[in-house]
Amino acid sequence: VIESEVYDEGEAGVVSMSPTDDGTALSYESWIRVKGVTKGSFDNRVSVILNGSMPNVTMDRDVSKWEPGEFGGNISYEIAEGTRTEDFVTVTDSVLVYTVYCDEFEFSYRLYYEVGVYDDGVTRQIMPYHRYTNIRDNGGVLEDADSYDDGEYAYARKIFRHSITVDFGGESYDVEAVITLRRNLGPASEPYILRSEVVDKSLEPMPSGDGYLSSITVKSAMSTGENVTETYTAEIAAGLQSEYVGGVEVPCRFDDFAFQNATLEMISGGHEANDGYVNPYRIEEKCVLHYNHADLEIGVYRYTAIFDNGVIREEMNTLEFDAENIKVSEDWRYESSSGDQDYYYGDITIDIPFGELTITGIYSATFVFDK
Repeated sequence: VIESEVYDEGEAGVVSMSPTDDGTALSYESWIRVKGVTKGSFDNRVSVILNGSMPNVTMDRDVSKWEPGEFGGNISYEIAEGTRTEDFVTVTDSVLVYTVYCDEFEFSYRLYYEVGVYDDGVTRQIMPYHRYTNIRDNGGVLEDADSYDDGEYAYARKIFRHSITVDFGGESYDVEAVITLRRNLGPASEPYILRSEVVDKSLEPMPSGDGYLSSITVKSAMSTGENVTETYTAEIAAGLQSEYVGGVEVPCRFDDFAFQNATLEMISGGHEANDGYVNPYRIEEKCVLHYNHADLEIGVYRYTAIFDNGVIREEMNTLEFDAENIKVSEDWRYESSSGDQDYYYGDITIDIPFGELTITGIYSATFVFDK
């Protein structure tokens, strides 16, 4: 080719769609018109069939828990290794990758499309092509499924079904994902739980102490063919961490120091050592006593518990503090004066309702007031 130029281009306007074993295949014609000079003049219509595919996703993912957390998605592009050449056209495989991720697992939709490049040594031009646009994440649902084993290990499982909708060549298409989430239950040679269901849950005050006994009854079908029903319990304890504070300076006279209200504020929470299938969770809070000239803080804690046998995860019955009905009583004792300051010793008793119980703590301190 001595000289050449592209003076027209287009595509067939219709994308052919056909189902495949794992998704959907697409194809359409892309063309350009080229005129130029070799040993003589030429005016050629160069065309190529460009293909695409949208395979559905089927895979396993190992997880540590069934609660996936918040979902997100991102888009990236890749150039695949495959290429083919037809006359002066080189067709390259490209991939749009849409990745779905959460705290526990991730997976990717890989949407393939082709790009044709005309190159006769004089003129090089990308031919018209379609790419995937306007991706809509339709979300997913989690479905129960029986446990199974692979001959070596037994796995609890759930099925996560997800889909996206994408546009290609003016049409919309759905692509689906079926993700098997697995939790290792142990060797396949030992009995394992096929499925479980919660039969009953209860909560009652402990015979002694500040807290409750939370019980859950679970019925499980075993790999041996047996049905086993068992009850598990957890102590839902609560308490105020009574404490003494060395000295609290208050910028007012003792007679002007007045209580206003009390609030609870979250500090932290964390799992403690598992008791079999029962997972205690300690929640640390602080009770803030709001006075007109100072805020006083005292630590408070409570427990919750989660039942998790690998197959099901269930929050056990628990309670929260009744922050609206906190009661505060004060016992003051004058101690001494020095210069322009008065010293008082104060015992402030806090009573917080916790279900039918009342959790009590004392904030003790030496208070320094203005005279």
